[in-house]
Amino acid sequence: MYIAGFLDDTVFQYDLSTGFDVSTAVYNNVSFYVGNQTPLTDNLAFNNDGTRMYIAGVQGVIYQYNLSTGFDLSTATTTGFVSFSATNQDGSAMGLAFNNNGTIMYILGNNNDIVHQYDLSTGFNISTATYNNVNFYVGNQDTDVHTVIFNNDGTRMYIAGVSTNTIFQYDLSTGFDLSTATTTGIVSFNLGQTTTNPWGLAFNNDGTRMYAIDYNHTILYQYDLT
Repeated sequence: MYIAGFLDDTVFQYDLSTGFDVSTAVYNNVSFYVGNQTPLTDNLAFNNDGTRMYIAGVQGVIYQYNLSTGFDLSTATTTGFVSFSATNQDGSAMGLAFNNNGTIMYILGNNNDIVHQYDLSTGFNISTATYNNVNFYVGNQDTDVHTVIFNNDGTRMYIAGVSTNTIFQYDLSTGFDLSTATTTGIVSFNLGQTTTNPWGLAFNNDGTRMYAIDYNHTILYQYDLT
């Protein structure tokens, strides 16, 4: 499990003795500092084999790092890192996601509460990204949004809303195509008393567990979905 520290500008790596059960997580003393590239890191993502890691910073820039061994932060390096600026769309990149083959990237802007969609001519290589003028506004649900993720086939998108302490679920009639997203029939889940400031959001592989991280209390919560 990987958690991006907002104030330390560091990604921390944890071992779970039982997969996707955070009650078995232990910090393994492996971390990776990204503060020389971007202060106040907010979100992270990996490519499919874990040989590339992506960091979203509040300055609206995405950074790409190489790992010589997939998903092993101890092999990550800043040598040859690649960056992509989304500041023409939003100056605060609070969420980051990719489609399954890395040919589409999504950046959630916190200033304008909009998810923007980018095409990558080479999968998972952000140096080939271009904005395709497709976006989706979520400000009517929450005006302080963090984290954007999708289900496996891209027909559902999830946004973490800090102001309302709520996770919002949107339907896409065509997977991973934001132009087909709609607020009609929107589903939401209020996190209640467990967390008051959800900055991070993730699911396990089959979507039966959801994870939300609380910025105020620096606690990760696990929820079951039947």
